[in-house]
Amino acid sequence: AMGMDLMIKVYDSQANQRKIPGIAKSIDSLAADLVVGPAYGRLVELMADELKPLDIPVISPLSAGVKVEGRKNLFQVIPPTESRYERIAQMINTHYGNSNVIFAHCGSQEEQKQVQLIKAHLNPRSEEFMTSIVSCEELQSRWALKERLAGISGNKLVILLGDDPVFLSDIIGKLY
Repeated sequence: AMGMDLMIKVYDSQANQRKIPGIAKSIDSLAADLVVGPAYGRLVELMADELKPLDIPVISPLSAGVKVEGRKNLFQVIPPTESRYERIAQMINTHYGNSNVIFAHCGSQEEQKQVQLIKAHLNPRSEEFMTSIVSCEELQSRWALKERLAGISGNKLVILLGDDPVFLSDIIGKLY
């Protein structure tokens, strides 16, 4: 669509680290400009190490736990969890600095950790501005949710946490 002339070559490492040096040699012979993968974290690290002398960038497409330190040619597409929540907080600070922030979740330890990671990077506000909604039963009642939100003045920003599609769909419908 952009008028670029690309040649794409696909290799299967078969999740076998012994295949990486051979694949790296094939990539070198092609004079590649960029490598995406392998998908597995340890394998993408090995590929970056093999291609480091050639200064060929290697993109890690899936692994959040890739060790990029000391590998200037390795780039992570999925950022580490902590930086993800720091970016969310930065966006809130930039675009919603005067809004009341409401975290909607069911109170699991993981969700509470996510709330704390975001809160740790939010700019302070003049009044109490955050409410954590932790009762799934309360969230199941549209009227209880409406009363809870009505008690908060000013602009409201609702941050939905969790990965349960039923919960997320239900709360979005009730917020609407």
